[in-house]
Amino acid sequence: VISAELGVGKPHAAIFRAALERLGTAGPALHVGDSIEADVAGARAAGLEAVLVVRDGAAAPDGVRTVSSLAQLLEDATTG
Repeated sequence: VISAELGVGKPHAAIFRAALERLGTAGPALHVGDSIEADVAGARAAGLEAVLVVRDGAAAPDGVRTVSSLAQLLEDATTG
């Protein structure tokens, strides 16, 4: 989804909803990003689960799931 084509960008919930529509899914979805405001807040506003990538070891706000890399996200998914 290209924000300039849609007329809104993150954190606006419409960009996340447009992405889901284009994917053809109304089921559970996970958004992964590196910005609390644009990625986590935006995804949650659209009803999505969100994961914050924190590469520098910085603390995330309470209630925000974090990973240090996309590889860790995949590892977590396979180990439960």
